[in-house]
Amino acid sequence: MIYRPQALSTFEQVEAKYNSVKPLVSKHHKREDDIRPLGDRRRKWERIEKVGNDKYVLHDAVMYSGINPYEASNSYWWAYIKRPPITWERKDGKEFVTVRTNVQISHDTSRYQFLRAYLPSGLYFDNHTKHGRHVINSVFIARPRDTKDKTDYHLTFERNDLMWKCVTEPWAETRSVVDKEKKAELRADLEQFYEWMCSVGPLLDTGYENIRHLREEALNEAMATRLHLPNEYINVSHRLDFSVEVALQILKDYNHPLRIHLATNFLLRTDIKSIETTEDQQEFRAKYNSWMNKAFGLTIDKEITNA
Repeated sequence: MIYRPQALSTFEQVEAKYNSVKPLVSKHHKREDDIRPLGDRRRKWERIEKVGNDKYVLHDAVMYSGINPYEASNSYWWAYIKRPPITWERKDGKEFVTVRTNVQISHDTSRYQFLRAYLPSGLYFDNHTKHGRHVINSVFIARPRDTKDKTDYHLTFERNDLMWKCVTEPWAETRSVVDKEKKAELRADLEQFYEWMCSVGPLLDTGYENIRHLREEALNEAMATRLHLPNEYINVSHRLDFSVEVALQILKDYNHPLRIHLATNFLLRTDIKSIETTEDQQEFRAKYNSWMNKAFGLTIDKEITNA
């Protein structure tokens, strides 16, 4: 839990905060590292950094002594330090705050809590109103689309007393829609896979031990044939995720050795054995449609009006 020790709503308050905090010294950090916690000194990753007389950064990550975070590109925390949640700047007598909500593609609860604790009065972060859509004072801010997306998504606001004006160009807001042409090309394969899965699904074991066994089989197949499997698959034992490329290979090949594995990936999300009524069947089919759109890359991003 983050406890906000005091309001940091002006550049002067941020500057005073920095000057009031003694640097943390430990076996991991020298005084020269200038680690100054914002609140509880045990939460050293929540800290304030002085970049210059006219620039301060509020961080939610920290590196160990002797490591340059801007060069440690293989570190998990590198992206967090390079793209901090809140940056204060003073230019020509005006004050600006730059906000970054997401570094990774996944939900980042710790950063969201940090923003709610340390954004200045008059700036509000919201990710609850509309299906995880991120806005700062109703201004939309985009997030990374995938692990390859290195775009620096941010918004900068200029302060006028306790009022804030966004001074950056708005981000294009997109929505995933079904690629009807691509789906039409695969319609026969999709229907065949669905009918086959409905036939064999009740016989498949989705228990933990069998999932581990299937996972090992898939990994062995991947190494033997040099298939591309997503990193999440390698690291998480209870999932059977495949890249779109591999999933499409499986879909089109009725005798593919990983066909059972792909079907199990879907059946882990819903219980085919509990289907009894027409409504159950319709719900099962709807879940399959949603799953296949993602599994086989049948969606595209369509730009919509920025709210």
